Amino acid sequence: MRESKLERVSESRIRTYCRKCGTPILLDFARRDGTMMPYREAQDALRKLANRGPGECPGFHVELAGWEFFWSLNEALEMQYPDHDDLEPTDVEFIGVVVLD
Repeated sequence: MRESKLERVSESRIRTYCRKCGTPILLDFARRDGTMMPYREAQDALRKLANRGPGECPGFHVELAGWEFFWSLNEALEMQYPDHDDLEPTDVEFIGVVVLD
């Protein structure tokens, strides 16, 4: 198992790598209108992504534990919002996930 690896790509985007196979994905924390999601919205969106259940990795394996651990979603949230207030989540739009080749 690989260690968590994250890179800031832009103000709203973080690249994370699968801990199992190293396949990169891009998490975009911007809303559709280009504004940044507040921390609580991003937190809730990542929870929804993590709670989808088993997921198929673009690196050709299935993640039975879901995305939270293998894609380092909590670490990505902390990197994006280092000064967050850790309040309860609210309703959100979505966080875009882009598979990188």
